[in-house]
Amino acid sequence: MGNPSNLWGSLLQTGLVANKPAAPEAQGACYYYATDTGVLYFWTGTAWNAAPNVATPSLLTTSATAPATNGVYLLDAVAGLSLTLPVATGSGIKIEVAVNATLTSGAYKILSDGTSILYGNAVGFYAATGACLGFQSLIATGNYSVALAFTTAVMGNIGDHFEFTDVAATKWLVRGNYSSVGTAATTPFSTSKS
Repeated sequence: MGNPSNLWGSLLQTGLVANKPAAPEAQGACYYYATDTGVLYFWTGTAWNAAPNVATPSLLTTSATAPATNGVYLLDAVAGLSLTLPVATGSGIKIEVAVNATLTSGAYKILSDGTSILYGNAVGFYAATGACLGFQSLIATGNYSVALAFTTAVMGNIGDHFEFTDVAATKWLVRGNYSSVGTAATTPFSTSKS
């Protein structure tokens, strides 16, 4: 997310998480950005709570390196990797994922926790013809993952991007854009839980 102090002026204080002030209203602060953890907190009047719309790296589990930069998880393993989203609760958290290294094998997979449904839309661009193909994941379909695979379609290219929003209990809203350089793009949505 980066340090947001330049956006909120005196309403925001920054420092180590252990140094959050006990009575911030006396100093005119209502937000605290912990520079050591990258978490933004807000003052409720009695306690500091982590801001509900800020995704932090601890929200995702990963099978390989997927660093967060400015709130975007960069998929950077050319042999693929998997990320697992937390349980959807309706918190409003948004998690963005972008391909930063084109696949040479395997797949980039973004998985739900196994109980939360992924629904929404994605547009696949086929580089050879310039065709755009739209794909939809309906709640009734029961899709639990998004996969960009290095198969005949050759998906998982630099610039592919997906956004996941926790909109309700067990429901992640998905929007995405991706490309294929082999055959025409295929749906990235899957009922697979792994």
